[in-house]
Amino acid sequence: MSEPAAPTTVSNGSQSVVLAASIQGLVSAVTSPFSVVCFYYQQTAAGSIVFPGIPAGDWVQVPGGCVQLGDVTDAGTIRTWTYRATWNPDNTLGTTGVLPVRAFGFSQANPGVVHATQPNNNITLAP
Repeated sequence: MSEPAAPTTVSNGSQSVVLAASIQGLVSAVTSPFSVVCFYYQQTAAGSIVFPGIPAGDWVQVPGGCVQLGDVTDAGTIRTWTYRATWNPDNTLGTTGVLPVRAFGFSQANPGVVHATQPNNNITLAP
C-alpha cells in the first residue's frame, strides 16, 4: 500500500486534511484485497502531555479514519484501489512539526498489512 507524496500543511483544530492510501493489483482481481483500511497517526509529545495514557511515539487510530470502500481505477492491466478519509487533527497534537501517518489494511486473508515500512511524513502541523 502507498500514500501520495504531496505534503500538506494543516492548521490543526481548524483545517481538515484528506488522507489517502492506494494498493495496486491486476484488473482480473474482482474485489479489493482489504475489507477495511484504517489510518493511524503517531502520538506527538504535545499529545502525550494532554493524554498521558498514550505515550509519544505510539500509533493512534485517526477518529473516523476507517474506510470500507475504496475508489477503483483501471489502467491497462493494473487496477488501483484508493481509500480516502477526511480528518481534522486536534490542536492537542501541537502546532509545529511533522505528523507521521500510516495506513493499515485488514481482511481475513491480509490481517494488518501496513502501507510501507516507513510512515508517511507529509502532514505538517501549523498554528
